[in-house]
Amino acid sequence: MIIYLISGPRNCSTALMYSFNQRPDTVVIDEPFYGLWLKRIGKIQPHYDEIMLTLQYNGNANNIHDRIEENENIKGNVFVKNMANTVEDMNKDRILNYCPVFLIR
Repeated sequence: MIIYLISGPRNCSTALMYSFNQRPDTVVIDEPFYGLWLKRIGKIQPHYDEIMLTLQYNGNANNIHDRIEENENIKGNVFVKNMANTVEDMNKDRILNYCPVFLIR
Protein backbone atom coordinates (compact mmCIF):
# COMPACT_ATOMS: atom_id res chain seq x y z
CA MET A 1 0.00 0.00 0.00
CA ILE A 2 1.20 3.49 -0.81
CA ILE A 3 -0.08 6.06 1.67
CA TYR A 4 0.13 9.40 -0.08
CA LEU A 5 -0.07 12.26 2.40
CA ILE A 6 -0.75 15.74 1.04
CA SER A 7 -0.43 18.43 3.66
CA GLY A 8 -0.19 22.15 4.14
CA PRO A 9 2.47 23.80 6.26
CA ARG A 10 2.41 23.67 10.06
CA ASN A 11 0.38 20.48 10.28
CA CYS A 12 1.30 17.29 12.08
CA SER A 13 2.65 15.74 8.85
CA THR A 14 6.21 15.34 10.13
CA ALA A 15 5.05 13.68 13.36
CA LEU A 16 2.86 11.34 11.33
CA MET A 17 5.80 10.57 9.04
CA TYR A 18 8.01 9.75 12.04
CA SER A 19 5.39 7.39 13.44
CA PHE A 20 5.17 5.48 10.15
CA ASN A 21 8.97 5.36 10.06
CA GLN A 22 8.87 3.18 13.20
CA ARG A 23 7.09 0.40 11.34
CA PRO A 24 9.42 -2.33 10.03
CA ASP A 25 7.16 -2.98 7.02
CA THR A 26 7.10 0.64 5.81
CA VAL A 27 9.44 2.86 3.81
CA VAL A 28 9.07 6.60 4.43
CA ILE A 29 9.79 9.16 1.71
CA ASP A 30 9.85 12.83 2.72
CA GLU A 31 8.73 15.37 0.10
CA PRO A 32 10.14 13.71 -3.03
CA PHE A 33 8.65 16.38 -5.32
CA TYR A 34 10.11 19.38 -3.47
CA GLY A 35 13.10 19.68 -5.81
CA LEU A 36 10.87 19.61 -8.90
CA TRP A 37 8.69 22.31 -7.39
CA LEU A 38 11.70 24.51 -6.63
CA LYS A 39 12.99 24.01 -10.15
CA ARG A 40 9.59 24.88 -11.66
CA ILE A 41 9.01 28.07 -9.68
CA GLY A 42 12.62 29.20 -10.11
CA LYS A 43 12.55 31.02 -6.79
CA ILE A 44 15.65 30.81 -4.67
CA GLN A 45 14.88 29.17 -1.33
CA PRO A 46 17.19 28.32 1.59
CA HIS A 47 19.63 25.59 0.51
CA TYR A 48 18.46 25.92 -3.12
CA ASP A 49 21.83 25.00 -4.66
CA GLU A 50 22.26 22.01 -2.37
CA ILE A 51 18.77 20.76 -3.20
CA MET A 52 19.34 21.17 -6.94
CA LEU A 53 22.56 19.15 -6.69
CA THR A 54 20.70 16.30 -5.03
CA LEU A 55 17.50 16.56 -7.09
CA GLN A 56 15.94 13.17 -6.58
CA TYR A 57 15.66 10.70 -9.40
CA ASN A 58 17.00 12.91 -12.20
CA GLY A 59 14.34 15.56 -11.70
CA ASN A 60 11.61 13.57 -13.41
CA ALA A 61 8.20 12.93 -11.82
CA ASN A 62 7.85 9.49 -13.41
CA ASN A 63 11.24 8.45 -12.01
CA ILE A 64 10.07 9.55 -8.56
CA HIS A 65 6.87 7.52 -8.92
CA ASP A 66 8.92 4.53 -10.13
CA ARG A 67 11.01 4.73 -6.96
CA ILE A 68 7.91 4.98 -4.75
CA GLU A 69 6.37 1.92 -6.40
CA GLU A 70 9.65 -0.04 -6.24
CA ASN A 71 9.75 0.56 -2.50
CA GLU A 72 6.21 -0.79 -2.19
CA ASN A 73 7.32 -4.00 -3.90
CA ILE A 74 10.29 -4.31 -1.52
CA LYS A 75 8.71 -3.47 1.85
CA GLY A 76 4.97 -3.73 1.29
CA ASN A 77 4.07 -0.23 2.49
CA VAL A 78 5.28 3.24 1.58
CA PHE A 79 4.40 6.45 3.38
CA VAL A 80 5.00 9.49 1.16
CA LYS A 81 4.81 12.93 2.76
CA ASN A 82 4.06 15.71 0.28
CA MET A 83 3.22 19.37 0.57
CA ALA A 84 0.14 20.59 -1.30
CA ASN A 85 2.14 23.09 -3.36
CA THR A 86 3.98 20.23 -5.10
CA VAL A 87 0.84 18.47 -6.38
CA GLU A 88 1.25 20.15 -9.76
CA ASP A 89 4.56 18.33 -10.23
CA MET A 90 3.13 14.85 -9.66
CA ASN A 91 1.90 12.54 -12.40
CA LYS A 92 -1.84 12.48 -11.68
CA ASP A 93 -2.37 9.17 -13.50
CA ARG A 94 0.26 7.44 -11.38
CA ILE A 95 -1.34 8.34 -8.04
CA LEU A 96 -4.78 6.88 -8.83
CA ASN A 97 -3.96 3.61 -7.06
CA TYR A 98 -2.33 5.26 -4.04
CA CYS A 99 -4.22 5.74 -0.78
CA PRO A 100 -4.60 9.53 -0.35
CA VAL A 101 -4.57 11.27 3.00
CA PHE A 102 -5.21 15.01 3.17
CA LEU A 103 -4.25 17.02 6.24
CA ILE A 104 -6.33 20.19 6.37
CA ARG A 105 -6.12 22.85 9.05
